Amino acid sequence: MNQFNSKFKSRAEISEFCALLRSQAKQVGFTSGVFDLLHAGHVDYLAQARAACDFLVVGINADQSVKKLKGTNRPLVSAEDRAKIIAALASVDAVFVFEENPELQKILQAYWSGELVCPAQSLLASLKRAKHI
Repeated sequence: MNQFNSKFKSRAEISEFCALLRSQAKQVGFTSGVFDLLHAGHVDYLAQARAACDFLVVGINADQSVKKLKGTNRPLVSAEDRAKIIAALASVDAVFVFEENPELQKILQAYWSGELVCPAQSLLASLKRAKHI
């Protein structure tokens, strides 16, 4: 059995686990992305995001979502494989795949109603300016 399987969660599992972590005064970070062609910028960004919290959740855009965002020739790597790759990173504590619009605020409002804190938001802004994502 793959040692990273325990990192794959449903939204309900993540929500329950985050509630448990919050009850223990832990800070949960959340970010999302396509991660179709994982590169050093992604790895650095996720490591920095994890350093800013106790537990990092990463949402992976589903294949149809990637096609809408990046064009019909994408993704190059399936959502399942992208999730496995992201889960293999030590900086990532939980992974899920989502179909919806990838805007961070919309996901947080729709699924966690502000339950998760986002220490990665300033990192996202920095990376967008540097064109890493």
